[in-house]
Amino acid sequence: MEKDPIDERPDIEALESRIKAYEKRLLGQEGMQRSLQQSQDRYRTVVEHTGTATLVISETQTVTMVNSSFERLTGLSKSAVEHRYKLMDIVPASERENLMRYYTDRRRSRNDPEDLALTILDSRGVLKEVLLKLDLVASTGE
Repeated sequence: MEKDPIDERPDIEALESRIKAYEKRLLGQEGMQRSLQQSQDRYRTVVEHTGTATLVISETQTVTMVNSSFERLTGLSKSAVEHRYKLMDIVPASERENLMRYYTDRRRSRNDPEDLALTILDSRGVLKEVLLKLDLVASTGE
């Protein structure tokens, strides 16, 4: 006995239900994406308008974000620094061991001193004395 082709067609109601579920999931993802973008925009705005030269680094010590105050202090543009420089690239060789020890200690324990007097290099190789404050952004690795 041959099957009726109509019996082999998928259940329309089941398909409509699956489509609605996919639409709901997609809308939820779009909402999460929009929320994430708004959060990133707020974060960037706060960093940009602190009035203090600020840089954000990743767990690999790659500079992921700098603000305009950092640009003015160092003469280095965002496009030159972000995702291209490592933390150690902005300090003279004589400061690197001290900075690395401070960075490691600060990541290990938030009870260690928050401030470090440090010399950095600007774009012309001029040494500048700064006070570095290092803290971790919760759950980001930055």
